[in-house]
Amino acid sequence: MSAKKKKKKPEAKVKKASSTKATAKKSAAKKTRAKKAASPKKAAPEQPDTAAVQAPPAEDDVLLQDWVPVSQAIDWRLSRMAWQSSADVLFAEKRVPNRTHDSGALSLRNARILFAWCQEQHEAGSLPETVNLVELGMGTGLHLRLLLDHFQRLSKESETDYYDRLQVFATDVSPRLTNMVQEQGLFVAHAEHVRVGFMNTMSPGMFVDSDSEERVDLRGQMHCCCANYVLDLFPIDVFRRRRVTTDGVDTVAWETALMRTWLRNKELFPSYTDLTLEQILELSKSEEPAAWAMLAPLYSLMHLEVRLYAVPLDEHPDMAELEHSADRQEAALGADHELLEDGTVVYHSGGALYAVREIAAALAPNGYAITRDVGLTTPELAAVARIHQHFGPTVAAGVNMLQIDALFEDDRSGLGVSCHKPLNDGVNNQAVRLFSVAELPKTVGVFRNEFDANNSSSFVNYPASSTTTTSLYSNIPT
Repeated sequence: MSAKKKKKKPEAKVKKASSTKATAKKSAAKKTRAKKAASPKKAAPEQPDTAAVQAPPAEDDVLLQDWVPVSQAIDWRLSRMAWQSSADVLFAEKRVPNRTHDSGALSLRNARILFAWCQEQHEAGSLPETVNLVELGMGTGLHLRLLLDHFQRLSKESETDYYDRLQVFATDVSPRLTNMVQEQGLFVAHAEHVRVGFMNTMSPGMFVDSDSEERVDLRGQMHCCCANYVLDLFPIDVFRRRRVTTDGVDTVAWETALMRTWLRNKELFPSYTDLTLEQILELSKSEEPAAWAMLAPLYSLMHLEVRLYAVPLDEHPDMAELEHSADRQEAALGADHELLEDGTVVYHSGGALYAVREIAAALAPNGYAITRDVGLTTPELAAVARIHQHFGPTVAAGVNMLQIDALFEDDRSGLGVSCHKPLNDGVNNQAVRLFSVAELPKTVGVFRNEFDANNSSSFVNYPASSTTTTSLYSNIPT
């Protein structure tokens, strides 16, 4: 088909996705030191590292959850539940930040990148009849709506039919959000192109229409996938690799950050819940979401304690990744760096690593994905033990982008996918990545231009307030 706009729209069908356009629906050294016998050695700690204790509990606090890895803490469970049950209220009451991705600036950048991709595919003779655009975790939907507005304008100004080819999947895991955008008529102006529904970031590509419940398999057919501030919603864990000497034998010991949760001010319990203390403790042992929902009102009384414990990790499913991350961290910082004096911290974004691998695996052969998150982009940032941040009843954690980058170096992912980043990465702790299977020089070039903060042209026509926004997680502890 010619790139010039035609009066009649193409009627080609997508093999596994929707057969026609949808009608409107409401719609991170010490590696060198570890190898040197003359290196400083420390005995493996028999007790938790007290320097790593955060705010010990008061005498009358009630233990709600005993020591577990950070990723398994009650915090993360309650956060997931809050997103599922009340995401619309969280945005409406501004209890979670969304200005960074809803201001319009990010939408314009992503529209320009998508337009460049269409041009590149057209020039190569491989522009699909139907271009599948997926947004994971659309939130308020404003980013996607504004992206479509900009893309429609770019297509009109260039007299191309790129916009006409779009089939858009606006997705989230929260029914409250999908209902909200439909009730607001957010996508009415793009009704012939947009379908609203559900898609799990852990299994991207499987779309469920929120109205008809029709399931659409988009795996291998996603031409563009956007995921803004989604990866930083996945749990993290913190580990430390140390050089130790036990009975004259040099070994490497691993420690992991464990967390326990307390309830403070038990005299206030009656103001938050009708549950007795015995009922509260019984519910805390349950694995059922309904039980956790009953504990949610006590969220503001919860207090966290974190310590590093020596724990055997030989059977950890991500042990190879942990070793790889520690080796890279030590090589990047140098054996005598002060941040490595007490061991090598590995801030492990295990959930984000899994999710981004799945997203990349679901791309079309010529497709691409863009993620943007709060991230740790330097070895120095990744070498400091830290945990997640709280936003109302939700939590989020910066993504270790060094791990993400390393996953796709030398095709360690085994997917044949490349990972691209801007020339100047991590400004205001914001990290963006583009993943692609095929070589997309034009698309990648526009992507780098749009997100390179050293290039002033990146910000032409962008509101100043949007381009100077502080980190989503302000004052990340270091």
